[in-house]
Amino acid sequence: MTGPVLIVNFGCKVNQYEGQLMREALVRQGILLTDDWASARTVIINGCAVTSRAQSKAEQTAKKALREGKEVLVTACSATALLLQKKSVGEVRLVPQVEKERFFQLPGGITSFYGHTRAFVKVQDGCSMGCTYCYIPKLRGEARLRDPRAIEQDLLRLGELGVQEVVLTGICMGWGGQDLVSLARFAREKAGIARVRLSSIEPFFVSDEIVQACKEGLLCEHLHIPFQSGSSEILSRMGRPYDRDFILRLVERIRKEVPDIAISTDIMVGFPGEGEVQFKETLSLLDEIRPMRVHAFPFSPRPGTPAEGFDGQVSGREKKRRVAEVLDRAKIYAREYAERFVGRELEVLFEEEEQRGVWIGTARNYLKVRFSSSRDLENRMETIRIESLEEFVI
Repeated sequence: MTGPVLIVNFGCKVNQYEGQLMREALVRQGILLTDDWASARTVIINGCAVTSRAQSKAEQTAKKALREGKEVLVTACSATALLLQKKSVGEVRLVPQVEKERFFQLPGGITSFYGHTRAFVKVQDGCSMGCTYCYIPKLRGEARLRDPRAIEQDLLRLGELGVQEVVLTGICMGWGGQDLVSLARFAREKAGIARVRLSSIEPFFVSDEIVQACKEGLLCEHLHIPFQSGSSEILSRMGRPYDRDFILRLVERIRKEVPDIAISTDIMVGFPGEGEVQFKETLSLLDEIRPMRVHAFPFSPRPGTPAEGFDGQVSGREKKRRVAEVLDRAKIYAREYAERFVGRELEVLFEEEEQRGVWIGTARNYLKVRFSSSRDLENRMETIRIESLEEFVI
């Protein structure tokens, strides 16, 4: 591996965390790193393959680097997918997810989080839920918990650095009875970290304890809950262990305790068997729960998953139309949610100077806030009165 080395991270927050582990491992080995594509002689692609689009992004980046004469190493889920599919993208070295730790000599935890104000801390890996569309078990294996003591060490080191917010992240958060609330309490009370946020949590793992922690401010008042569909029929075909009524009851329970909480979600459209009736059920569910943010994406058949061979495949054109329709509604919900905070004060963690004198930060409820100030606000927490609402970006 010839330096300078550029690490390119794709995909989920777990991958971002592992990218930091790789960075620290290479620094310990005396390898020169760079953030500049042009000067890099080696490109490490820490890639994702949960969808065909994500896999394609990693592959296109590898091909670009090869064309420019760079040494290329592809690792993580992208490498595993390429090996499983017996697919080649040229003269690249493949280090699959299961070999990443040994190959890079990854440390047991992180000491910082390069390039980020808010730090991600991995608490869990893999998934055992068995959703019919999901490629993750083939890429990352069965669900397993990280040693709580290692998590605590990460939190202590980040606290010593003055990190103001950590995001607890995993592939299937809450699996195995993992006590996320106790980890949040450790971060706040022992590590001195002001804010703790959950990255994403499945509907069936949103416990009363988690809701209460949001109510008390121990966790940020924002939950990202991937509902995937509003049709009970499609949820069953997906292998999701809940139905439409469960979602509605869950959202009602959460908002009863925390009325101003931000609920964001993932919606998959065009799953095999999703006709117009089932799609309309998803739209009507969204109209009822009105999430503050929606990540909508088309079903992507992944090799070897049951859904790849299901009847009732939906055309690419129709999936694109449905994504657009969901996002059109999502803009309305997002604006409605943001409007309720105009004239109110929000605690904002400022992350970067977007342009001279204009800072952008994140509120506890995940709203983005712009604020004009001549002061250096990076990594500072400020209580800001919201005066107006700009065009909301999904």
